[in-house]
Amino acid sequence: VACVVGAMVSTKKLNLASRSLLLSSSNSEYFSRVFYIMTLGTDREYRQLGLATALIQQCIQQVREDRSCGALYLHVLIENTSAIRFYERLGFWRVQLIPNYYTINEQKRDCYLYARYFHGNTGHLTVYIVLSAYLNAIWKRIKSPLKFFIDWRRFRRTTSQYTKSS
Repeated sequence: VACVVGAMVSTKKLNLASRSLLLSSSNSEYFSRVFYIMTLGTDREYRQLGLATALIQQCIQQVREDRSCGALYLHVLIENTSAIRFYERLGFWRVQLIPNYYTINEQKRDCYLYARYFHGNTGHLTVYIVLSAYLNAIWKRIKSPLKFFIDWRRFRRTTSQYTKSS
């Protein structure tokens, strides 16, 4: 019905680029492991029931209990917008675009690296990134009602022109 495959990975096994993205330079020596989610899936008829969330929460709990683990990370296809929204709702950050990461049906596909940080690790995050994400989230919340209001005023203006000319 639902499945997650993941594993603790020694930070020594990460390439230098991944290590520098997933572990902040100020405290990278404190973390000897990260948790990698290789795959997460739910049968179509069982989606939207919270199964994937429960599986990810289990992974998060494992990381929280292991102070030597500084991050939980995964890769997601860039066109998988429902998965991207899902991971972002669970507190994951988009770290990097990775071109040609997957080969599916003999075609190269791009993905994003996503991560959630723990135990004081800030990974790739800077004040600018966090502030930008926060302001973007606020803008998204006010943009929809604002767009509705502007569209409504435009609609009233154009319909009033037709009623006046009749």
